[in-house]
Amino acid sequence: MKAEVYHNVAVDDGGRHLGLLDGYLPGHPVTLVFSTQIPECNDLDACEQLYRLLNVGHDPDFGEPDPRATQYRARGNRSLSMGDVACIDGRCYACARFGWQRLDHEPSIVHVTGIAGTTPIGEQG
Repeated sequence: MKAEVYHNVAVDDGGRHLGLLDGYLPGHPVTLVFSTQIPECNDLDACEQLYRLLNVGHDPDFGEPDPRATQYRARGNRSLSMGDVACIDGRCYACARFGWQRLDHEPSIVHVTGIAGTTPIGEQG
């Protein structure tokens, strides 16, 4: 299964990260920060795998570090957080305060640089 992770890059006039405050809302721009293949499973399990991978997958305190997570963090990326989006074979889910919410629309994908903690694929942190 193809799995992609997008950071929510919506900010208010004060520079506060709106996804962390309100979660993902339609129209929030997102930028691609991670892509991988994962074994077949249901979408919500896949989202949970991505959450664990990008939050603790690089940390030896949680087991053998996964090279994908180590590379993700080495590029300067932050943890996967509320308001971010995971797409599993093209089906998209927003990371919510508790669990995941299926999106009924395509997210607004943009390519942005210069945001602390968000390094798009192909860029170096």
